[in-house]
Amino acid sequence: MKLDTYADEHGGKEVALLKADTEGMEVDELDGALSVLAWTHQVASETHGVARHKTSLERLKDARFRTEAEERKGWTGMIWASRHEYDVFEQCAAHNSYVKV
Repeated sequence: MKLDTYADEHGGKEVALLKADTEGMEVDELDGALSVLAWTHQVASETHGVARHKTSLERLKDARFRTEAEERKGWTGMIWASRHEYDVFEQCAAHNSYVKV
């Protein structure tokens, strides 16, 4: 089921953090969440493979997210993106808190 379909059926107006680990389906997950992404503040997504990682970055950029951090080790990658004007992770560090992703 697409995330947009789920949100339409169950309601929702704002998502603080969308964390995704869809085991190779990350591009499909983002493509099925275009409406939800419009009211999402932050995304943390695990990626699998170079092509999926790059495409996920493009999809998030198209949805007006800024990449805060990304990492790839071998087959697996991680993307942290946000709509905030400030760096979310710097702000957390400044307040002695952390974001678990």
